[in-house]
Amino acid sequence: MRWILCGKNDAAALALEYALAQGDEVLAIGGASDDGRDGWQRSFRATAERLEVPFEQPARINDPACIERLADYGADALISIQYEQILRKRLFEQIGCPCLNLHFALLPRHRGVAPIAWAIQSGDREAGVTLHHMVPEIDAGDVIAQRAVKIGNEDTARRVYDAVSAAAFALFRESHPFPPSLLSGRQIQSDA
Repeated sequence: MRWILCGKNDAAALALEYALAQGDEVLAIGGASDDGRDGWQRSFRATAERLEVPFEQPARINDPACIERLADYGADALISIQYEQILRKRLFEQIGCPCLNLHFALLPRHRGVAPIAWAIQSGDREAGVTLHHMVPEIDAGDVIAQRAVKIGNEDTARRVYDAVSAAAFALFRESHPFPPSLLSGRQIQSDA
């Protein structure tokens, strides 16, 4: 398989390592905030460089020249894991492969940024991760799969984040290599 993996932090780094261990080819796309140094999270950029994986940090992923480069790569799928930029309709239309996102929430709840903080602030008893198709509206595409983690009374935001990050990698691993039979099992999100 040929992947474009857009992301940052532990879950993206682990997904990259796993995909390579399966014999996949990966083009890694990182965000501007990734300076290549590990902190409390692993650097996706440092992981890609250590593994000698092609790595890019486009200033604007939706620029026509960048979209053309990504389309020319001929990927079987684009996967986003905590990527910093919003991918736009033009990219989805021109890239020629399924575009999927692992969002750190149980969609349709907590679309957008800081979903774990919102889950805690809202008093939710669980958080989680959703694998979904990407569409122009943020985090609104059809759901493929979800994994929930409990939020306990004594849990810190960090503990919940770490649990959701681990669930995201587990869901990536379980879904790999993202066969058509998995991708066709779509559930439309409902705000009801």
